[in-house]
Amino acid sequence: KSLAEQWRFAYSNVAVGPYNPEETFKAYLEWGELSFPCVLPMVLKTMLAMNPGLASKYEEERFYSDIYLKHKEDFDEIILKKTLTTDEFTDTMRKLLAYDDEPDGAPVKVPIDRVLSKEMLDTNSEMCQDMMAALRKEDLTSGWTPNAKVHMYTCSDDEVVPYINSVLLKDFLGDKADVVISPATSHQKACTLFFLPKW
Repeated sequence: KSLAEQWRFAYSNVAVGPYNPEETFKAYLEWGELSFPCVLPMVLKTMLAMNPGLASKYEEERFYSDIYLKHKEDFDEIILKKTLTTDEFTDTMRKLLAYDDEPDGAPVKVPIDRVLSKEMLDTNSEMCQDMMAALRKEDLTSGWTPNAKVHMYTCSDDEVVPYINSVLLKDFLGDKADVVISPATSHQKACTLFFLPKW
């Protein structure tokens, strides 16, 4: 039985997620900096664990920048032990990956090249192409039909889950989905506005 059959959903409310991981990663590359850089190592680790061919072809260290590798052991421990919230993990990354000459030590956003290697950032490299192919397999914007209408809540300025995710899923699901665009100006604010009324 499918989960939908087992749980018999009457409806589904979705705080926008990365329904299309490939397009999400492309947006990150275009932006060049991230508010929540902790998503990158968590996604990379997941993709390598789920794709043995990818893991056997590339050592994990090849995906990361030199400065990230200096702190990789600390970051790995945080991910493995789940000792910090995503906010705390992000703050740790901001401090450890900051440029030496930055005032106040921690930038609001972390440049993506402080996390990923030049090879991974080169969209023409075999490594980047292979990772994109792995991400493409996780695409939820095609190949399934919900049993109940999907209500998506998002904001057009989401800096964690790019708005394109909602557009693609809505285009695919048509009248099986609707999208509420929050007036919020960030991922966290949109999530807060979505979840608080439900409590």
